[in-house]
Amino acid sequence: MSNNGVLNPWIVYMVILAGLFVAITFAYFAGRIFGEKFKPKFQNNRHFLKAEKLFEQHGDIAMCLGMLIPVVRYILPVFVGLNGVSYKKFALISYLSAFAWTTTFFAFGKFFGHHILNLLDTIDPKLAVAALIIAVGTFIITKWFKLIFTA
Repeated sequence: MSNNGVLNPWIVYMVILAGLFVAITFAYFAGRIFGEKFKPKFQNNRHFLKAEKLFEQHGDIAMCLGMLIPVVRYILPVFVGLNGVSYKKFALISYLSAFAWTTTFFAFGKFFGHHILNLLDTIDPKLAVAALIIAVGTFIITKWFKLIFTA
């Protein structure tokens, strides 16, 4: 909408960036404040243990790249706070990464948005729904097989 002139792109960008800063800051402090209470509950979770090992090996890079992954961008700050990373270090890495991500996202939308919209207009909706069903079905079947054969 900001590309079409309906909304001011600078205001939209600033609001999105501020919202992202607030969300990741809140998540960091939630992990920092409630971490000691909840960390023992996760100590036997294999996903938590994997994430902890990965974070120990590549902490700064994980914080930086975590901003590029949609769901991870909101969970990672909790984990960072839980592991006692200083706010100064968290803020430096996470805020710069968030700024880079939003800037890239907006620049991509500004310069290529009309091309993407034109491409979306040429896609048959039935084909898109079929591809989505196949993708979700494949994901569910893969998880199901993994659950059955690893148990």
